[in-house]
Amino acid sequence: MPVAPASLSERRGLSFRERARMPDSYGLLLLLVLAAILSTGAAEDRGWVRVIPIAIQGGMLLFAQRTSGAPRRLMLPTLAFIAVALVTAIITSAPGVPRSGDGLFAAAGSVLVGGTAVVIARRLVEHPAVSGATILGAVCIYLLVGLFFAYVYGAIHAFSGQLFVGQPAPGAADILYFSYVTMTTVGYGDLVAATHLAQMTAVCEALLGQLYLVTVVALLVSRVNIHRRPSSPG
Repeated sequence: MPVAPASLSERRGLSFRERARMPDSYGLLLLLVLAAILSTGAAEDRGWVRVIPIAIQGGMLLFAQRTSGAPRRLMLPTLAFIAVALVTAIITSAPGVPRSGDGLFAAAGSVLVGGTAVVIARRLVEHPAVSGATILGAVCIYLLVGLFFAYVYGAIHAFSGQLFVGQPAPGAADILYFSYVTMTTVGYGDLVAATHLAQMTAVCEALLGQLYLVTVVALLVSRVNIHRRPSSPG
């Protein structure tokens, strides 16, 4: 049965903790996604600081799945992935310890981020009417698409050893930056995909990002229900 998202009047007066526990809390999720993106750029792969964006991304994925009513069989692998990623980041942050398993980590991350986006999409389809929560959820999916492709690029770099022209060892911030610049078709040109696989992946991301904006988001915005109070006479 379709589930209506909580209206603004139902959320008004609730504490932050109560709002976070409600389904369809996509405004809070949007803030968490932005925090995950910014923390990745701030960490810059420096020692133990790498743990911070991993923890934020993990919390964001778990919250996205919970607020969208994800089944337990999806949340358990996410918890396992976060635990392994945190332990690995802590161990490899020590001086002299080689980093290994980056390709598998990136591949698993892309699967979990993609699966989370699908869970949100299924939840939005259940909304009987387009609301503000629906729009925010669609925006969250758009940002998760960029994060998904960032993990894909990370896997390409880990398995092929080359991703960008003239940059043999790009960091997580470089890869994430390239993903969102590609998806929004900004085209700065400071980072250029080096392999055919990376180039075709960038083409797919650019097309998907633009088509999503001009079809899904535009359609939802055109159908949003705006309830206005009748103006008082005089």
